[in-house]
Amino acid sequence: RAKLNNQISEGMQLFGADSSLVYAFSALEFARKCKNPNTIGMAYLNIATAYDLAGNYTKALKNAIDARKIFEANNSKQFLALCFHRLGQISYHQSETVEDENKTGFYNDALKFYNKALQIEISLGNQIETINNSIEIGRVKFDIGDPVSALVILKEALKTSEKNLSADKSDSDYASYIHNVAKASYNISLIYIAQDSLKSAINYLAKAVAADSILGNKEGLAGIRMAEMYLLTGDNNLAIKLAHQNYDTALVYGYKLRQKQASEVLFRALAANGNFDDAYKYLLISKTLGENLRNEEHTKEITSLELNYEFEKIEKQKEEQRKEENARTNKIMYLGLALLVIVIFIALIGYRNNKLKQKNNLKLQLAHDLIEEKNADIMGSIRYAKRIQEAILPPSSVMNEILPDSFILYKPKEIVSGDFYWIDKTNDGFAFAVVDCTGHGVPGAFMSIIGNNALHRTVHEFSLNIAGEILDKMNDLVEETLRQKNNTEIRDGMDISLCVIKNENGKKILEYAGANNPIYIISDKEIRELKANKQPIGAYENKKPFETQRLELKGNETIYMFSDGYADQFGGAKGKKFMYKPFKELLLSFENKNLSEQQEILSTKMDEWRGSLDQIDDICIMGIKVN
Repeated sequence: RAKLNNQISEGMQLFGADSSLVYAFSALEFARKCKNPNTIGMAYLNIATAYDLAGNYTKALKNAIDARKIFEANNSKQFLALCFHRLGQISYHQSETVEDENKTGFYNDALKFYNKALQIEISLGNQIETINNSIEIGRVKFDIGDPVSALVILKEALKTSEKNLSADKSDSDYASYIHNVAKASYNISLIYIAQDSLKSAINYLAKAVAADSILGNKEGLAGIRMAEMYLLTGDNNLAIKLAHQNYDTALVYGYKLRQKQASEVLFRALAANGNFDDAYKYLLISKTLGENLRNEEHTKEITSLELNYEFEKIEKQKEEQRKEENARTNKIMYLGLALLVIVIFIALIGYRNNKLKQKNNLKLQLAHDLIEEKNADIMGSIRYAKRIQEAILPPSSVMNEILPDSFILYKPKEIVSGDFYWIDKTNDGFAFAVVDCTGHGVPGAFMSIIGNNALHRTVHEFSLNIAGEILDKMNDLVEETLRQKNNTEIRDGMDISLCVIKNENGKKILEYAGANNPIYIISDKEIRELKANKQPIGAYENKKPFETQRLELKGNETIYMFSDGYADQFGGAKGKKFMYKPFKELLLSFENKNLSEQQEILSTKMDEWRGSLDQIDDICIMGIKVN
């Protein structure tokens, strides 16, 4: 039995469904010699798992049914729960191969099996698998149109998983709870995306990414979805790169459904870049895989067979066939692989010849179809990117409540920005900041999500309200998220100016701390500069605690916070940088004007200065009048 368990474990850990099948069938032969029913049942269940990953749902269901019969006959509840869980996954995977109107039956089957597994795990007191099945149930309920119930289930699963995380990361249960945190957070984010609650969705997606990074899973639960996001935001090259990684991984493992999804993204991204030849190749691959997945299943017939539970009659008819098939399994498998290679080679030759004959006509047709699709995608990308950025930034209602006399000049270099501004209440006042993240566009926007989340956690989760301490904790959270403490090669980070205003004994006190970015305070035609620590948020050698500068506000002061985009912009008659000295002079020149007029002057001045030159960086300036 020990040898058999090692065989099963080794086979399921090898790369690919085909390798797993070889080991699983070998384990089945050995299990029959041992004559242990539960071991035989586990062998069948592993065969079902391998066929499920390969997209052969008919054979996956048949082997899972065989395993279920054995476990029920021997009252093996723990193994039976695993079998019901696998039947739920097979049913759910089948839903992804059919049109929307045909998915409901598969969803209902998956829900039934997950509920059976859940009840057994509860009775056995197995909390990790109880949470795992609850997450699957939440996902299916969302798919069948019940997002309210799904959200309740998923949030409870997430709460329980986080509560049970051990401080000892070597604990054998730690990885399982972290995995459940990632799954629950990811599925919650999908519900919020569907509800257009993008700020909540982003927070949960960030939590899923952080949990996956702890497990060393770089693609996480959102590999294909992340590639689609890059495509929507217009970053076709990153979409192609990530989709290729997912496609190659799925090809090695033999996961046909994953190959199909990745090839669809590659088709769209390559076409958007004008690479029509490669785009057409992945279009053909996507259509072929889709047909194969639909032709392999005969799914409802097999599911009905399981529901009616006509095992005895089927087993008697097939017992003799199994004896002969088991002896020939390995030979047939390798022969099939050899024939597959030959068929693929012949198909490639035929495809190449056909391609040479029809190349011009295909290009014309493909170009016509892609132009229409690209126009729609461009508009969708712009709207989607804008909504994500708006979800991160404080809404106008928060600005008016906390900083009623203020302005924001916000000019992203691209559709989305690496600069962002942040405003929130503390336990004894309020805080505001302007942050300049590494990069701009999509990479800078992702860094802004990390920075925004770190600031929010520092103020609300850790209840810090001293400016320097806020930056110290923010730095720790950013290094932890980017895993920089043990990897000095990752240099991404951000510059920030942060202010906290609080009342102390009837006096209004300003606290300031900065990472590379200073602030200006103007009062009575004089400008005062509070300098920042010369170090960023993120990995930095010989880093020191951030200094908190305090001063009493007398009233009628205007505080200006800014990124370096305004001063560094090229323009003017000689195409030089605007620089900080003229920037200070400009601020002093309109001290007596109201803040909305100041914002308009800054914007107009920059447009005139830049002229026909491209904007080189994101621009963010915040002005706050303190009375």
